[in-house]
Amino acid sequence: MKQIAYIMAGGVGKRFWPVSRRSTPKQYQSIAGGYSLLYETVERIKELLPLSNIFIGTTVEQKEKVISQLKDFKESNLILEPESRNTAPCIALAVAKIKKHFPKAIMAVLPVDHRIFEKKKFLSTLNKAMLWASNSPNIVTLGILPYKPATGYGYMQIEEKVGEINETFVYKVNRFIEKPSFDLAVEFVRSGKYFWNSGIFIFSIETIWEAFKTALPSVFKGMEIIYSALETAAEEETIKQEFSKFPIISIDFGVMEKINNIVMLPGDFGWYDIGSWATLEELWEKDANGNVTTGDFFPYETSDCIIKSEKGLVATVGVKDLIIISTEDITLVCNKQKSEDIKKLVEMLEKDKNLKKYL
Repeated sequence: MKQIAYIMAGGVGKRFWPVSRRSTPKQYQSIAGGYSLLYETVERIKELLPLSNIFIGTTVEQKEKVISQLKDFKESNLILEPESRNTAPCIALAVAKIKKHFPKAIMAVLPVDHRIFEKKKFLSTLNKAMLWASNSPNIVTLGILPYKPATGYGYMQIEEKVGEINETFVYKVNRFIEKPSFDLAVEFVRSGKYFWNSGIFIFSIETIWEAFKTALPSVFKGMEIIYSALETAAEEETIKQEFSKFPIISIDFGVMEKINNIVMLPGDFGWYDIGSWATLEELWEKDANGNVTTGDFFPYETSDCIIKSEKGLVATVGVKDLIIISTEDITLVCNKQKSEDIKKLVEMLEKDKNLKKYL
């Protein structure tokens, strides 16, 4: 049975503004140090699957960025979205296109913005998940046992064990919970019954086809129309028309929260979701005062800040718990506890025609 990896790389990375913008989304940059997030994701999965079995979803607008970063990647393995409409439409289009050639395939959906430190453990767990998905009607996900009450991650509540594969227990997922309050997150961590939602999903093409049919019938109708038009003269226009009708919705809200055949394999492989500037606090080395910095920085009575300067000196006096990002044309100052709200700020900027040059 053919195994396929599908990397979702079409986002804009609004929470990493002003470094991540429409012309330079975060996945094509070295946001957390090292290579770009896209390059690292492809190199990681290449150790489990051949490059020919790896597909990348991105927007038409970002096509050339993918090609420029991945020299040996086949353009035919790019799945191009007419526009960015969140993860449910992204996956729906990929499933329709992959089903055309590999209707019995097992597909692993991978976000592009993960940093994984224990690659061998990750690939072993992912391989087990793909084996389970190939022998069951389940959608499989990987859960991360939380070590702190994080409010920036989604959670999954597990039920009883439903089996075991290669010395790893498999649990039924009871429900998904989006980014909880701090007090609720504390309860989740204490209970031992909740895992962070990694956003990694593994399934057979047949299983996810039925899941869309059940949970998102309006999207499923479009998937069928797209599927019928593939490899015809009407393909490009049909995709454009049907994709524009899809709701802007995540796969979690659109599908996973509405079905009951999801199971989870616990993962312990040094996983970090590079989702906002606050994430970097755990990835960058701290100075004696708890600051994590890159670029020119001169502090006085400054502690527990995240500072990135791309041009010029950032000097601070008497501040604490701030995110300060300085680029050539923008300086962002944000309370560290409000890092998730940078996305809301960008969405407000999008409505101001005089400020769109900063997007």
